[in-house]
Amino acid sequence: MSTIKAVVNELFTRRYAYLFICLLLPYVLHPLIETEVIGVTILDVAFTLVLIVAMFAMSDNRRFALPALVIMVIVQVCSWSANLTNSPMTQIVALGLNALFMSYTVVYLLNRILTRETVTINTIFASLCVYLLIGYVWSFLYAILDLSVPGSFAIDNKLFQHVFDLSQVFSKLYYFMYYSFTTLTSLGLSDIMAANPTARVLTVLEAIMGQLYLVVLVSRLISIHITQATTRPKKKVDVV
Repeated sequence: MSTIKAVVNELFTRRYAYLFICLLLPYVLHPLIETEVIGVTILDVAFTLVLIVAMFAMSDNRRFALPALVIMVIVQVCSWSANLTNSPMTQIVALGLNALFMSYTVVYLLNRILTRETVTINTIFASLCVYLLIGYVWSFLYAILDLSVPGSFAIDNKLFQHVFDLSQVFSKLYYFMYYSFTTLTSLGLSDIMAANPTARVLTVLEAIMGQLYLVVLVSRLISIHITQATTRPKKKVDVV
């Protein structure tokens, strides 16, 4: 029993690092996946793992953990139902709930980051997780917009030959992940482009948020580090 408790404690200590790795999984798997059912299912499992690890990361704060658990269960039911029914409304609800859960995780992580008085490896991993989560939230929003208003994005057919098989709800989502992260990092690639005013507004807002987050985050971490360094007891230097 004590061994299990020790393992759980060790996992919890590094929970933000594990969340960061899990957040990379769906995008790392992206080049290997086509729109076949098995491929989409693998990526759905990867997103399920993200939700579970995010839930685990929030488990130390009951005020955040209980609502997160409720949202996570609903997200899972809706996401897998959307794959089975292929109903546009169910797909939109599933995508929206995924965006809600990840936004909720962002709020939790920002609360942890901004209330810390020291910079640790956990603080750094939590900050990285927020950046990736922002990209995922916007990818869900892009997918919702495209389902609600078809043709909101112009996609180069030659570059994305498999994107147009929409038999699965998340088959097209992964291309919006690509678009979201290129926008967030201001790469400005032109293989996917916003084709209506709403899509353009969302794109610009994500680009602005990505830049503001990095500026504010770096300023905050530097401020904490300076305070941490100045308040640390100075070591006595022996005079030879």
